[in-house]
Amino acid sequence: LMESASAAFEAKGGKVLRKIAYTEGQPDYRADMQTVLQAKPDAIMSAGYGDDTRTMFKAARELGVDAPWYTAYPSIFTVENEGWMNGKLFGIDNGGLGSPVGQKIAKAYTDKYKGDARPHYFYGYDAMMLLAKAMQAGGPDAAAIKAALPAAAKGYDGATGTIEWDDRGQRVNPPMDLFEYKDGKLQLIH
Repeated sequence: LMESASAAFEAKGGKVLRKIAYTEGQPDYRADMQTVLQAKPDAIMSAGYGDDTRTMFKAARELGVDAPWYTAYPSIFTVENEGWMNGKLFGIDNGGLGSPVGQKIAKAYTDKYKGDARPHYFYGYDAMMLLAKAMQAGGPDAAAIKAALPAAAKGYDGATGTIEWDDRGQRVNPPMDLFEYKDGKLQLIH
C-alpha cells in the first residue's frame, strides 16, 4: 500500500516527506511518530490494524502530531482518544453502506445487535449469499461450488452491488466508501 499510494500521490503533484514501515505488535510507536513529527507533514497516510493504531494514535497525540490522518480500512482501527481524533481521521474502506441493499442490511443489523454494521460485513454477506447460490446449483462439493460460482454471480446485486470477476477470480471495480471519524464513530461521507 505504501508504494502504490506514494506513487499515486506524487503523480498528482503531492510530495511524500517520509515513508515509514512499522513493525506490528510493538508496545510503543513513539520513535515512528517522532519521525513523522520532524517531517512536519500537512497530512499522514497510513494503513494499520486495531491495537497498533490505538498505540500509534496515542504516541502521535502525546507528541503533538496534529495533521489529518488518511487511511485504508479505518473500520479496523481502534481510536485511542475520540476527542483528539474527531474530524481528523478519514479513510476509504470496503463499500456497501451507500447501496440500497447495504442500507437495508445495516438497518437489520443495527436493529438486531444494537451496534453499527462495519463495512466488511457487507462483503461477508455477499460471500455467503453467493456461496449459498453456488451450493444450490452445484451441491456442497468444493469443486462443484467453484464451478458454479461464476454463474451464481451473474446478475447478483447484493450489499456491495453487482459482482463481476476477472479471469483470475479477482473482483472488478469493487465499491469503496469514504469515511470521516466524527462524534465518536466513523461516518459515511460518500
